[in-house]
Amino acid sequence: MVKGGGQLDTRELLALLESPLEGITSAERVRGAIDAGLRWPTPYWPELAVKWLEEGVAFDADIAKLLDNVAGTSQFPQRLRHRAFALARKFEKSGSGG
Repeated sequence: MVKGGGQLDTRELLALLESPLEGITSAERVRGAIDAGLRWPTPYWPELAVKWLEEGVAFDADIAKLLDNVAGTSQFPQRLRHRAFALARKFEKSGSGG
């Protein structure tokens, strides 16, 4: 992801997930933070990314696939996996899922 000619740092994007969603004005940064969070191998960042999606951030098929990956990661807490699964299915049922 590029902004202003520079690479957005993964750590910077992840840190955004700890901020209130309404305080982030760049759609690119929101998307990048969610993407980075859902790809993280431990549950903390995916949990925060799912929370933002539950707050109403629009997402695409790529994010839905990452949600499916979270839902299928058995070492994540069951509650997180179920929430990710529900969001992915909601996307699929909306007709946006291809």
